Amino acid sequence: MFLCFTAGLLFWFLVPVSSETNGTRGAPLVLQCHHNLSEKFIPEKISIYWQSNSSVLHVFSKGQEEFLHQSESFKNRTAIFRHQLASGNFSLVINPLMLKDDQLSIEVAYIPESRTLCQTTVHVAGIVHLN
Repeated sequence: MFLCFTAGLLFWFLVPVSSETNGTRGAPLVLQCHHNLSEKFIPEKISIYWQSNSSVLHVFSKGQEEFLHQSESFKNRTAIFRHQLASGNFSLVINPLMLKDDQLSIEVAYIPESRTLCQTTVHVAGIVHLN
């Protein structure tokens, strides 16, 4: 299960089958998340959380990106495809990817459906320079 905090409320989500995503330190990483929406997408009535067990990576709530609760380690490193949210593209870009992101388990929670749409574990490779 997955835990989500918002405005003092606590939500539990069933977690779907997880995947793994590989990236390279210093490069951008796109965490793919696509969902077929069951209802019309009304930005002012939904919230989307990209988060791990200990960090909030990115929040889109009530028609706006919200950075107040974003973890310090992800400030200025995340972006979403805002113009594609209505078509179900909930992918997240982390740029640059850092070694400390290795083994990070990320989940995308979608409210009002109160469910986790995507889950992935990030694996970060460092660049090795041979002389």
